[in-house]
Amino acid sequence: MTHRPLQTGISNQSALPEATVARLISYRRLMERLQAEGRTRAFSHELAAMLHLTAPQVRRDIMLIGHTGSPARGYDVVALRDHIVGLLHPGGEDRVALIGVGQLGRALLGYFGPVGRPKIVAAFDVAPEKTGTVINGVRCHDMAELETVIQQQNIRTAIIATPGAEAAAVVERLVKAGVTGVLNFAPRRLRVPPGVHLEHVDIAAKLEKVCFFARPNSGAVEETA
Repeated sequence: MTHRPLQTGISNQSALPEATVARLISYRRLMERLQAEGRTRAFSHELAAMLHLTAPQVRRDIMLIGHTGSPARGYDVVALRDHIVGLLHPGGEDRVALIGVGQLGRALLGYFGPVGRPKIVAAFDVAPEKTGTVINGVRCHDMAELETVIQQQNIRTAIIATPGAEAAAVVERLVKAGVTGVLNFAPRRLRVPPGVHLEHVDIAAKLEKVCFFARPNSGAVEETA
């Protein structure tokens, strides 16, 4: 199904704050869960309770994207889900490249493979035993083909799961090839030019933080957002 871009309460959809986009993704997932449970309507206070938000925040977010509910009946679950999907995925499909098919890369292919959303449509590695093969439904290409495949398949988003020493060179090639969104799992902070959105995911640091707070009498105080 192809979704058309939706009219929102702002002049430029890309101007949506990052925190709002994150909440919209949570709303969409929740709508899918409620639909699977047979729910057809939901009120803002119910959504807020399930997502640990406030009802006014939920209503503001949904109004911002140009969708409305009924004070008496709440929101139509399917209509709200479709509205958010149309906003987040206006082309109907987000095509993603994965660079680095080690253990983490294989796990990501299993989760975001050819039936995922977003969908990994091409993988890249330098190991000869991997290139030219299909891993979890996704073809793995040699790194020498990176620019060609990304441009041919109109890929704008990439995941970096390489060793840290290789990540900087990889992101430079990705940006030159036309990628404008990067999710970095490599253990190194990267720099990108204006107009490219970069997210860092440091699993090791997160786990170390959790271990710290898990220790009895750690003496630390968690911040509340």
